[in-house]
Amino acid sequence: MKTVDQVLSLIDTLTLPEAKQVDEALHRYIHQVEQWQRPPANVLEQLSAPGGYYRLELVKCGKPTCHRCPNGPAHGPYWYRYTYDASRKRQRKTYIGKQRPSQEAPSNSGV
Repeated sequence: MKTVDQVLSLIDTLTLPEAKQVDEALHRYIHQVEQWQRPPANVLEQLSAPGGYYRLELVKCGKPTCHRCPNGPAHGPYWYRYTYDASRKRQRKTYIGKQRPSQEAPSNSGV
């Protein structure tokens, strides 16, 4: 990983106050990503992948006349791909379908 190696090579050049600043920023980022990746109750399975992850979810349609959502299991399950754009602090959810996705990396295109 070129970026990780570059960051690690710069650590030795930091002053103590700079290192503490980096440490605090890194801990905030780790906490944010852990919160983002914590699956909600409607998630049946989650697959990690570089750049994001896949989730198998039950979904509610929100239609007032739906007889399935309010009383029983929601619709699905369906696979979704999640990616995160840290610079914009936005998560993107993309519908994949009913078939389990291949273990390829989720793309960040269009984010």
